[in-house]
Amino acid sequence: MACDKSEPLDDACYLIPDPGVCLAAIPRYYYDQDSGNCKEFLWGGCGGVVPFETMEECKSGCNN
Repeated sequence: MACDKSEPLDDACYLIPDPGVCLAAIPRYYYDQDSGNCKEFLWGGCGGVVPFETMEECKSGCNN
């Protein structure tokens, strides 16, 4: 059976990543709605918005 592309995306797929105010450089992931792909960004380690901790989480929630 083919995958239904009309399935709703995980709510985290719509979050815009924000590195926060700290200065660490921890790889985290978000769904880029323009390209339709999961991408990496560097999180500062505190605060901000981190949609996904792993690429696998992003892909399983957002790439229908």
